[in-house]
Amino acid sequence: MRNLLILMFGLAGFSAGAKEREFTVHGGKSAFLRVRGYAEKGVKLPAGVGGWYIVVDVPGDGAHCNAEMRDVSPMPGHLPKWIEEVPNVGQSSTITLDPARYDGTHTYHVTLRCGLRTISTSLVHLLQPTDEKLQQKFDLAQKPTADETGPSEIQTVPKTSL
Repeated sequence: MRNLLILMFGLAGFSAGAKEREFTVHGGKSAFLRVRGYAEKGVKLPAGVGGWYIVVDVPGDGAHCNAEMRDVSPMPGHLPKWIEEVPNVGQSSTITLDPARYDGTHTYHVTLRCGLRTISTSLVHLLQPTDEKLQQKFDLAQKPTADETGPSEIQTVPKTSL
């Protein structure tokens, strides 16, 4: 009985001493960012060939994971939000942020959720490309405005005479 109690206290002490894994966002220079009146740790991401690349730590338990990307840059109006699928395999996963959807010089609040759990939150500031050719590629990838798209999908067509 005494050996059982010693074993139970020993296991309890071992589990209490075990450190939980901290899930963070990587991929750029770590920074402490302040946006809209609150400060949080985050990263400043340089632009790559296909956009910006965020590396997020995932639990690797196979649960369905999403990254909620909310634009928190100082601008009028509502805060745009996008959901990116995150593969939950291994220790970390890379998310590519497309320049057609995300804007350089903007800051995004990233919330990683796996199943019903919130795994991590962080701020991510997207840096503008420094290479001129890469900047031109990003400019071409930007979505056209309503004026540039031409006529709308719904068009009025005159009725033909019979």
